[in-house]
Amino acid sequence: MKRAILIAGLALLVAGAVPLFAARTIGEIVYFQGDVSIARNGKVLGPSGLTFGIPLEDYDLIRTGSNGMMDLVIRTPKNQRIQLQVQNNTSFFIEISKLADGNERTAFEMMTGTLSCKVEKLSGGDVQVRTKSAAMGVRGTEFTVSTAPTDDILVTCDEGRVAVTGESGEELFAEPGAVVERLAEEDRLRSMAVSADQLEAYRRNWFVGRLQAFRANASRVIRGFAVLYERSYQNLVAAYRGLLQKKAILDKWIEQDRRGITPPRSAELLREKKELIGLLFKLKANLFIFQRVYFRLLEL
Repeated sequence: MKRAILIAGLALLVAGAVPLFAARTIGEIVYFQGDVSIARNGKVLGPSGLTFGIPLEDYDLIRTGSNGMMDLVIRTPKNQRIQLQVQNNTSFFIEISKLADGNERTAFEMMTGTLSCKVEKLSGGDVQVRTKSAAMGVRGTEFTVSTAPTDDILVTCDEGRVAVTGESGEELFAEPGAVVERLAEEDRLRSMAVSADQLEAYRRNWFVGRLQAFRANASRVIRGFAVLYERSYQNLVAAYRGLLQKKAILDKWIEQDRRGITPPRSAELLREKKELIGLLFKLKANLFIFQRVYFRLLEL
């Protein structure tokens, strides 16, 4: 019973990307069809609960099924406009966070699938698409990030330039005439010359090829994900239990947020923040790792 309760609690965290308090509106759904959903505050809105124009919020987790697609518009804190086309079998969440220089970053944390973005030229803001193994920094660009079941990634750019940074810090650029990919068996970024008129065909053929590579080694790949799942699950459970030790503070803050109360700065508030901040960061870091394995296994 205790394990069942814990899994239920973790499922709510996975569904809502740990939004403890009210989130701000950051955009809207322009169009959708087929199997689509948005997870928010522990609740899942399916096709029957969605309408064109429905607001999107910070920390929303968006998923499309095998026959689903969505068109979204996101507005950054600097009022730049981002158009997103979410293709089938895609899962990602949106997070807007403060940077050290006072600006804000709009990030799309991808677990699976393909995301196409058209971003207006930025000034004083930062937009990223992040996967398990790379981060794409965007400056006035139209581009697509594709992932495959073995955690391969492909970044193609129709207009502008995208900086692709790997786990070890290496950086390559996707731009018209050049794509960037990372294959699981090579564990590094590489650039490939692809002409603009061949981009769409290259994207299709790339995914088909990676799917064939997965099928040739499916048992080994799935066993590897199973090991990662068990390890990341145990780490997430430990972080979650650590946070629950401060449940009284969390319950107090959530109730204050529900009632619209902003507590005055005080020694008690500073003490509570100090007690929670490390636990929240630890939970968030472990949640990021678990989410990527969890949604990849759902796809497989």
